Amino acid sequence: TTGGNPLFVGEAVRLLAAEGRLEEITASGELRLAVPPGIREVITRRVRQLGAQSVAALPRAAAIGPEFSLDVLRRISDLDVDALYDLMEGARRAGLVMTVAGSATRLRFSHQLIREALYGDLSVPERLRIHRRIAGTLEELHAATLEAHLAELAYHYFEASSGMAADEGLVGDEPATAARAHGYARRAGDQAAASLAYEEAMRLYRMALALLEGGTAQDDDQARADQLLSLGDAQARSGDLPGARGTFL
Repeated sequence: TTGGNPLFVGEAVRLLAAEGRLEEITASGELRLAVPPGIREVITRRVRQLGAQSVAALPRAAAIGPEFSLDVLRRISDLDVDALYDLMEGARRAGLVMTVAGSATRLRFSHQLIREALYGDLSVPERLRIHRRIAGTLEELHAATLEAHLAELAYHYFEASSGMAADEGLVGDEPATAARAHGYARRAGDQAAASLAYEEAMRLYRMALALLEGGTAQDDDQARADQLLSLGDAQARSGDLPGARGTFL
């Protein structure tokens, strides 16, 4: 989405017109796009003007998420506190990131397309390694409060395991990584369901099921049956009875 930014709107409209896709914009005005080349060029130029350390650090921040902790970014970027704060101040002045209200140690990207462009600069092997490192860092930082970070951990372990089987050079700890992804996704799904957040529970249960069905996590009939039952129950409780019937059948 363009988020109303004039630069993004203009580039998106030009791209759609060139591709003959203007009619695909929905009544709500939303259309998901790959980052248009003109926007990517602007973002890349802004980042390069900030220096080599920013070129290395900002894509790692993008891997953390739309919003990121400076403590996590410092650890996965191997930067000292002063250097990181200087880099992020430069990124803030360049309009790439902004502070999160009420927090001195959290930032967010000023637009999702900025994050997508930066994340797209990472190769597949880099993404897998960075997500694995983010997950390990979160476990270390939040060892006493993991229950508050289950969905976040599930996401990063899932991303760290999703390409391993297909990437021959990265199969080292695939079973362990996938097992952690499945365990966190299942626990996070149960947590969401207990909080009546059924759509979130469905998303997390599907993630756990994908790890079983994709062969990256250990699969057995009982684990699959339990996962399907949890998913079907969340669907039914959310009001998606046709989906629940399809899952149970």
